Amino acid sequence: MDIFKKKIKSEIWNLLDHLRQAGGRPLLVGGWVRDHLRGIDSHDEDIEVYGLNPEALKQSVEKAGQVFAVGVSFGVLKVRLGPGWTVDVSLPRRESIQGPRGLIFTPDPNMTPQEAASRRDFTINAMAYDPFTGDLLDFFGGQDDLREGILRHVGPAFAEDPLRVLRGMQFAARWEFRMAPETVEFCAGLREYYNTIAGQRVWGEWQKLLLKGRKPSAGLTILEQTGWRGLYPVLERLAAVPLLALPGKKAEPETQTAWEHTLAAMDAAVEICKRDKLEDGEREIILLSTLCHEFGQVQQILSGRPSLASGHRLAEMAEDQTEKFLQSIDCPHNLSKKALPLVNEYMRHRLEGHKRPDAAKVRHLAVRLAPASIIQWERLVEICARSGDNRRRKRPALAWLKLALELGCAGQPVAPLLLGRHLLEAGLKPGKRSRVLLDEAYAAQLDGLFDTEEGAKEWLFEAVPPDPPQPEEEALTDSILSDAEAN
Repeated sequence: MDIFKKKIKSEIWNLLDHLRQAGGRPLLVGGWVRDHLRGIDSHDEDIEVYGLNPEALKQSVEKAGQVFAVGVSFGVLKVRLGPGWTVDVSLPRRESIQGPRGLIFTPDPNMTPQEAASRRDFTINAMAYDPFTGDLLDFFGGQDDLREGILRHVGPAFAEDPLRVLRGMQFAARWEFRMAPETVEFCAGLREYYNTIAGQRVWGEWQKLLLKGRKPSAGLTILEQTGWRGLYPVLERLAAVPLLALPGKKAEPETQTAWEHTLAAMDAAVEICKRDKLEDGEREIILLSTLCHEFGQVQQILSGRPSLASGHRLAEMAEDQTEKFLQSIDCPHNLSKKALPLVNEYMRHRLEGHKRPDAAKVRHLAVRLAPASIIQWERLVEICARSGDNRRRKRPALAWLKLALELGCAGQPVAPLLLGRHLLEAGLKPGKRSRVLLDEAYAAQLDGLFDTEEGAKEWLFEAVPPDPPQPEEEALTDSILSDAEAN
């Protein structure tokens, strides 16, 4: 396996030498081996060391690099070998059934490489490479499964961490792999342990599907096959609604469901993200909102209401269903607060009857979408169009985006022109009335009643004319005028 030796950097060789000199047997394991067998350069450098106790492991590793995160009791070290470059060094370990505190790891330096491999998730990740002998250790047929594009669990120890089902989901999405029938069956039996997985770990796998998935539909299909889709009721409901029940959708074949439409939309989203060269943060928002975009309509149909009967009602249902799902996968708040308005408003162009938008509608849409943007919203609409939603109009909301760009509100809403200081200058004290006035002024601005600061001040003068003189003031004025006339 000379192809492996050529890929090992000098800093890694230095670390490996220190480990061997200490009496250990270091092996490169997991993703590094898998990726290089696929012809992909890997930066996922994991080293597993046999024959050293945790303290001896730490002492030998410190000779090669800076140990900045230490889990000595678990036999895991994170080593910095250069700027922005870290390597995981660990002892073989046993995993116990997880509880509220998560997995419990127990290092076992005397474990054999085969036994350690038997405790990994899939055969494609259970291979190891000995850099000093050149041996590729493949005890469970990982190379064959890698060539065939199959995710196959190694053995019974797979059940020690039910998260591995979701890991299989994101692996399938990243590489367009399928899951072996026996593994599908095994994963189905782990469904009852889902609630034992820490939320942060659940989100980690969903995030990888969003950011790294080449074909997300392949990963989501794993959820369907294993029965894990049922853990997310809103995803399960997508499969219960025929695509023909959704407005503007054409099912090919007619048996296609909202679930199948969503799978196609997720794959279309990946292509559009590639086309537009979106960074991870943008891609994450786009794919997340694509996954959730039909939640509101499906719920509205299942509740017996016409899907486009009320835009307000549709938005309420969309927000409720999306929020519940995002909470169930432990989605960070900074993402959900952007995904929610995109999902709520994704049908806006249809609710307006495909009419050419006016400036007021575009400005109001930008406000409702914030902190998401019209740029993101238009991209979501395009994704839905490219996945079966009126294919002849591939960018049905493009007119909205063009007008938003002209108005300067494509990325964020226009800033309010009437501010608190203007109210103070007009003699209005801070309070509830002032807040209401500012809100009304902003709505008037969005409606196009004014577009300058002077215009805002004029609107305020008309909305709040000067208070009429009090009786005392009127008497004083009359007296002054009488004196003036007498003189």
